[in-house]
Amino acid sequence: MTTREFSDILLRYYPVRHFPNQKEAFIHFAAKQYSVQAPVLLERKHQFGFSCTNMVFGDPSQADAIVAAYYDTPKRCFFPYRRYYGNPLAQFLQIAIPLVLLFCICWFIVRLFHWAWFFSLLLFLPLALAACCAFANPVNANYSSGLVALHAFCRQYPGNLCVVLLDNSAFFPSGKRFFQKKYRQVLREKPFLLFHLTGSGTTPLIAATPPMLISLPDFHIPLCKKVGKRPRAEISMVQHSNLGYHSGPLCTPDDDTLYVSACQQAADIAAGVLHTFQSKTTHESQY
Repeated sequence: MTTREFSDILLRYYPVRHFPNQKEAFIHFAAKQYSVQAPVLLERKHQFGFSCTNMVFGDPSQADAIVAAYYDTPKRCFFPYRRYYGNPLAQFLQIAIPLVLLFCICWFIVRLFHWAWFFSLLLFLPLALAACCAFANPVNANYSSGLVALHAFCRQYPGNLCVVLLDNSAFFPSGKRFFQKKYRQVLREKPFLLFHLTGSGTTPLIAATPPMLISLPDFHIPLCKKVGKRPRAEISMVQHSNLGYHSGPLCTPDDDTLYVSACQQAADIAAGVLHTFQSKTTHESQY
């Protein structure tokens, strides 16, 4: 199956992967797509009433590299939302400002009817939860693009890979934390590449830890430094505005753009980064 065919099937038949039955349907589909790499291992975790199911294809300890993408889709936000890279203030304000405005409206309604002040909180909290957490987002093109880039990467990379599809990406990425905790020792040595939000931008961006940054000086693209001692990198395709690099619309019905060519470009960059990292680490180990 070509990457474009994979993208078409993903967006047509599995556009929402939020509730357990939707995730299970996608798991059956993905197991057939990536089983060429290795049989799938489902790693499940249940804690505090929440469940998490990661899909692992291959043995991380025997692989040349570990490549991953999130497979679930987020809840719907009823206000514009983007992911900003390197601008935490913009990331915070885009959430804080709508919530403050919503609270002001609730306060005005309470004052209008001369109710006690705490009624504004009773009115605000359910409305805020409904605005951020009540419904699954129906359109998730760019949010699904990491899977498309991962598919393109697996088609072209000749080495031994461990492919991981991570659950629970939004807000609290418990799927990634669960995987990193379980394979802590392996991830200290193996490069870990995460494809995320690669579908709607035209500018490649890499967020990497210092051990992985040694592979990147030859790539003349924007970089973000991540904290950590393990060789990890997150590859995205972003847009640029006055507020900096951002993902484009997410978690709303406006997330309707996925360019397969952008996902292919992200896969090509990841292949180059991984090859450079492995070459440099092999060269250093010889001395």
